[in-house]
Amino acid sequence: MRAWIMTGLLLMTTTAAMSDNKNDKEWSDLEVKRAQLLEKGSVEAALAIYDKMAEHAEKQGRIEDAASVRRDKVGLLHNLQQDSLLIEEATRQMAWMEQHGQKEYFYRIWRLMAESYYFSHKPQTALRQAKLMLEYAQEHGDDQGRASAYQQMGFNYLEVDNDEAIKTYQHSIKLFRQMSGDHYADLNRSYGYLCEALENKKDYANELKYCAEWKKLLDEWGRNAVGKQMNRVYIEQHLQTASALIGLGRIYEAEQELAEVERLNQMEKDDYYSYVILVRKAQAAYLAGHYSQAVAYSDRFAPMMESDDWVLPRLVRAEALIKGNRPAEAAQIYRRLYEAKDSTFSKDMRMQLDELNTLFQVDELKIQNQLVRSRFITGIFACALIGLLLFLYFRHRSAKRLAEMKSAKERIENELSIARDIQMSMVPHQFPNRPGLDLYASMMPAREVGGDLYGYQLYDDRLYFCIGDVSGKGVPASLFMAQATRLFRTLAEQGMMPAEICTHINNALSGEDNEQGMFVTMFLGLVDLNTGHLDFCNAGHNPPVLGGDEHQGSFLEMEPNAPIGLWPGLEFVGESIESIKGRPLFIYTDGLNEAENTHHEQFGDDRLLSSLRDTSYESSRQVIETLAALVEAHRQGADPNDDLTMMCLRLS
Repeated sequence: MRAWIMTGLLLMTTTAAMSDNKNDKEWSDLEVKRAQLLEKGSVEAALAIYDKMAEHAEKQGRIEDAASVRRDKVGLLHNLQQDSLLIEEATRQMAWMEQHGQKEYFYRIWRLMAESYYFSHKPQTALRQAKLMLEYAQEHGDDQGRASAYQQMGFNYLEVDNDEAIKTYQHSIKLFRQMSGDHYADLNRSYGYLCEALENKKDYANELKYCAEWKKLLDEWGRNAVGKQMNRVYIEQHLQTASALIGLGRIYEAEQELAEVERLNQMEKDDYYSYVILVRKAQAAYLAGHYSQAVAYSDRFAPMMESDDWVLPRLVRAEALIKGNRPAEAAQIYRRLYEAKDSTFSKDMRMQLDELNTLFQVDELKIQNQLVRSRFITGIFACALIGLLLFLYFRHRSAKRLAEMKSAKERIENELSIARDIQMSMVPHQFPNRPGLDLYASMMPAREVGGDLYGYQLYDDRLYFCIGDVSGKGVPASLFMAQATRLFRTLAEQGMMPAEICTHINNALSGEDNEQGMFVTMFLGLVDLNTGHLDFCNAGHNPPVLGGDEHQGSFLEMEPNAPIGLWPGLEFVGESIESIKGRPLFIYTDGLNEAENTHHEQFGDDRLLSSLRDTSYESSRQVIETLAALVEAHRQGADPNDDLTMMCLRLS
C-alpha cells in the first residue's frame, strides 16, 4: 500500500511549479541546492533547505509557495517513512496552514499524519485522526475536509473491511467531484484505492467500471497538466484494469493492458512494477490453463515476493506450483500464509489440527520408507527374522502414535463441536407467535464456530432486532460475538434507541482489552408493531433490502457509520423510516452476497437483489430458505467461505 501513497505524493510534490519564480534568484538557488542534497542522500540538510525556502517565500508575501514547500517537506518525510519525525512536523505545519487559511494543504498534511500513525502500527489512533478530521470539517462546513476524511477512513478500512472502504471512497469521490478547483491528485488516489477494495471483494464488474472512470479522469488531467509526469498513475490504472479483466476471465484484454504497463515501465524502470506485471501475467496464465507458463512467471517473481507482504503473489504461485507438480513448495507457501494470518480457527487450535494432519501423513511415509529399508537390509544379509522384528517394531510404534494423534484430533474436534453447540444456543431459534408479526432468522457458521450473530427482544409493542458479523472466524470471533450479543440484550432491556445501543456497545468493545483490533458490523433496529415506525442504526453493515417499493425491493441508503469496536468514543448516528408495514425487511451478512462457487465467482449484490425480487413473499421463513437454497446451488459443491446469517421480518 505504501507504494500507492508514494505515487500520489510524487504527483503533488510540485513546489512552486504553478508560480512564476523565474526572476527570484535566491529561490532558484535554494531549489538547486535542495535537489543536489537529495540526490546525494543528505536528507537532514535538505530538510533545512525546505525551511529556508518557506521562510523566503513568506517574506516575499508568496503564501501559496510557502504552504506548498511546507507540505512538500512533510511529503518527503512520508516517502522516506520517517513516521515519528513526520508526526511532529505535521503538527507544526498544520498549525501554520490553519493560521494562514491554507485549508487544502492543511487537510493533506493531516491525512499524511494519520497514515503515519497507521504505518507506525497504531491503527486505532489513525482512525481516531480520521474521525477528528471529519468532525472538524463538519463543524467548519468544509467539503474539502469531509472528502479528505472519508478518503483517510477508506485507507484505514482497506485491509479490514472492504465494504466500508468502498463506501467511504465513493463518498470522497462524490465530494471531490462536486468541488471546484484542481482535485485530480485526490481523485486519482480515491479511484485507485476504491478499485483495490473492489478487487479485494472480487467485485470485478464494478472494479472495471470505476477503472474506466479513472482512465477518463487521467486523460483529462494529462491534457490540463502540462509538465506533470503521468506515467506512474497510468501504470497503476492499467494494472488495476488488468486485475478486473482477469477476474472477469477476459484474459486477452488483460494481457493488452499488461503490455501497455510494460511499455510505460520501460521509461520508469521501476522494479516494483516489473514484479506486479509478472504476478498479473502468472495469474492470467493460470486462469487460461497455461500452467507451465504460470509457474515460469512465478519462478521469476518468487525472489521479489519474499520482501513484500502482498498475499496475492503467494496464492498465485502456490496454485501454479500445484498444477506444475511441485506440491511440496506450494504446501510451504500455504503454511507460511496460514502462520502469518489465521482466518478460520484460533491459531493454537488450528495449528494443532494441522500439525496432527501433517504428522499423520508424514508417519505414513515413514512407515513405508522404514519398511523398504527393512526389506533391503533383509535381502542383503538374509536376516529375515531381524527384518520381521524391525517391521513389527516400526508398525507397532507407528500404529500407537497414529492412534494417539487420532484420539487427540477427535478430542479437539469434539471440543469445537461443543463450542458450536454453546454458540448456537446463544441465538434464538423460537420466534414470536404474534398476529401481524412474521419474524424468522437463521445462522450457518462456515466452520465449527463462527462470528455471526442475530437476536431480538420483544417488549410489549416494541421489537428490537439485530444482526452482526465479527471480523474473522473461529473461536476468537465467537467470543467477541458472545460479548456483542450479551450487550445488545442488556441495553435493549433499558429501552435505548438503536444508535445509543451501538454507541454503548462500541465503548465497551473498543477499549484497551481489544488488543487484536477485532470489530463487528451490525444492523440494529427498533420497530413499533402498531405503527410500523422503524428506528435503526447501521454500524458498517451490509445494506438491508426493503421490499414494497416500485422496484419490488431495493437496498437501503444509509449513514456510513463505522463498525463497532474500532473507535472508542464514537457517537453513532441513527435513522428512521415512517412505516415498514406490509414491506418485508431482509437483513443478512456478507456470507450471502460474497458466497463463492468453485470458480471463485461471488453470488453478488445484483443476484441477491434479483433473487429477492423474483421470490413471491409467503413467509419470512420461506424467503430465507429460498435464498439459502439459491446460495447452495451457486456454490456448486464448494465449501462455505464465510458464515451465512439471514433475518427477515414483515408487519401486516
